[in-house]
Amino acid sequence: MGPNRFYTVRVSGAAGTYSSTVVGELAVHFGGNIPLGGLALATSTQAYAWSSNFGNGPALVELLGSSGTCNVTPATACTVDAQCHGTCVASPCPIGSSSHCCEYGANGTATACVVDTDCVDNCDTAGKQHPVTGIATIEEAVGAGNTVFIRGTDAAGNGTVVSIDVSTFAQSTILAAGDFTLSAISLSSAGELAFAGLRNSDGATVFGRCNPMCTVLNATAPAVTALQRID
Repeated sequence: MGPNRFYTVRVSGAAGTYSSTVVGELAVHFGGNIPLGGLALATSTQAYAWSSNFGNGPALVELLGSSGTCNVTPATACTVDAQCHGTCVASPCPIGSSSHCCEYGANGTATACVVDTDCVDNCDTAGKQHPVTGIATIEEAVGAGNTVFIRGTDAAGNGTVVSIDVSTFAQSTILAAGDFTLSAISLSSAGELAFAGLRNSDGATVFGRCNPMCTVLNATAPAVTALQRID
């Protein structure tokens, strides 16, 4: 496994006989910092992570896939890393102002080089983005079935919760921005959302649930930093 890569691994088996298989990988950008905040949902065919800063802003990111693109400019379709290896040729390079440039077959040249090993790249079999609108920063995401619930803040810093149906990627507002300063959300196995935080209108510390309408159940609740449903 190479450096600055994000790998998705499936673990299966019984006690004492666990085995793991890499099922997806993508390049890590932004100075080598992994930009993914954590897993949000896994279905039988796909897994999703959330990110506040994955290329184009807040998004759900697909972690699985059998095909992808090379992490080069211009992008090259691939299924394995070997398809992303180029050759260093004597040719003016548009990137790096060098007399030698990596050549990637019919897809042209990109990236200055000295030797062929400078042109070894990776196949990103994951990383498709699904933008989350109306949220500037994602704080937390939980999912069940085909739905992901995302807690975050808008550009003004107002707390909000939205849901995304990953079968269509339709987005709905669950808790409108500005009503609460949220500290945590949690999801039951049946898809009922619990939330905690401050009610902005009166400063009350609240606990509530959404199923599907949102109701405050306790307006004198203790301060909550984390929620965990056990049903």
